[in-house]
Amino acid sequence: MNPWLKIFLRASGFGAGAVVAAVLAIGAWFYITSILDKAKPWDRETISAMFADLYVTPGDQIVTTFRYTVENKTKKDYNFPEDPKSAFVILPEGKGLSQEENISWSHGAYLPSGQKMALSFQLTYEYNESYPKKDRDNSDKLARFMDRRLKEVDGFVILDKAKRYEIIFPKGWNATDEKKK
Repeated sequence: MNPWLKIFLRASGFGAGAVVAAVLAIGAWFYITSILDKAKPWDRETISAMFADLYVTPGDQIVTTFRYTVENKTKKDYNFPEDPKSAFVILPEGKGLSQEENISWSHGAYLPSGQKMALSFQLTYEYNESYPKKDRDNSDKLARFMDRRLKEVDGFVILDKAKRYEIIFPKGWNATDEKKK
């Protein structure tokens, strides 16, 4: 057989093998990425929360503190998300979630495996015409003002995008049960 023909056949075989390998690699890549792109459902059971109490503190602004007991049911320690935009207010009557600018919470908090801890959310309200700053010591006006505000909150939720945990902090208060600190 001609030596050039041998070289041509070997090169053709190598090229064809390389093309088949490339097609298989590309197919495997598409298959793997399609599996990874399917988002797993949000886990609502692993980290649970139970309402503990509520405090309202009038001052330069009205600060409402919602305290919860949070339990880690896993065998691994858990760090709450660092991103402050991971927390949302649950709106009443199934209206969805709201990203409030006046909400603060313990982002980045550490919860050991199998343990419980206290976690607080704070909502800050400005004084307005229905409850002016000059009346901040008037408990009747504060009660009416907070009654309206508490009806706008049905709980809280933290969404941990990395672990796909949806930690629900349910409503556990009645609008007239707030405590003045």
